[in-house]
Amino acid sequence: MRNICLALLATFAVSTAHADEKRTCQEFDIGSTGEFREQHLVDADMSGAKSAGDRLVGQRDLVDASGNKIGVRHYVGLIKEVTADGKEWRRTTELINVLQDGAIHGTKELINGKFKTTEIIGGTGAYVGVTGSEKSSVKDGLTTYHFKLNCNEPDPS
Repeated sequence: MRNICLALLATFAVSTAHADEKRTCQEFDIGSTGEFREQHLVDADMSGAKSAGDRLVGQRDLVDASGNKIGVRHYVGLIKEVTADGKEWRRTTELINVLQDGAIHGTKELINGKFKTTEIIGGTGAYVGVTGSEKSSVKDGLTTYHFKLNCNEPDPS
């Protein structure tokens, strides 16, 4: 598991190195059809079922309004609690949306089977120093991620 996470982080670092480009701080939407989605359960206790301590790792393509691929969303979710009937009750998910001009990093909570608004915690490239939120909605098989980004001056250290 540790090697998988390190490999993912190394991939993100290489694919998001665009620090000299202009930051984008505004509201915008990015879509995902789920057509190019890959998700796997890392079964920590080898029980064969979702349980506390397991992780969901995956990725899905991100598309513009015309359906053209513009990036990839990578995620790792830590399952914190499962109900007696095997449904996820609580999960924390770390997200990295890799776009051509940089990456947007976020974290979100699943509580009682429902995702809360994603907190944007930073980024690379055009998104260095951003904070804000991301809210998702699903309609006709298309997931739309609505980003509200705020620019902050990056820490010079």
